[in-house]
Amino acid sequence: MFPNSLLPTQTERVNRARGDVAMGMPCLFESEEKTAVAVALETIPEQRFLELCAALGAPELIITANRARAGMSGAAAAVVTDDPVRILPPEGASFDWYKSIVDPQHPKANSLKGPLHLLRKGEDLIQRAALNLVKSAELLPAAALFSVPSEADVAGLPYATLTATEA
Repeated sequence: MFPNSLLPTQTERVNRARGDVAMGMPCLFESEEKTAVAVALETIPEQRFLELCAALGAPELIITANRARAGMSGAAAAVVTDDPVRILPPEGASFDWYKSIVDPQHPKANSLKGPLHLLRKGEDLIQRAALNLVKSAELLPAAALFSVPSEADVAGLPYATLTATEA
């Protein structure tokens, strides 16, 4: 057994996670309520995103209120006031759909994406932590969040691990 002094401190763990998301790698978040894998949509390669979708299902989209309002009509935009904004993607949403919502430089950024289905129920502690981590890495403030079912085995996934209160 190694001494605790060899283990990373909380600051070192957050820095490791920040570096991972900046490189397009996933980060595992844990809270009392749930476990989820977060990725920064700006940096994750499409193939990695698709493999995570195949393993864990479609992720929810986490963005800032400002970005959500930019893609919504007046009445719908008025109800969006706080970060994080949680969006349920349409059935079969592609990687391109996620990128077009979050990246203002994307070729389809200004095209109509249809009404966005906002998720309002449930814990948002992990969503807030994921968005804060991506923002602290100075990336576009957007993350894809994959819920990890309790029976899922993510042991082989290379990721940094944080509790929801660390980011």
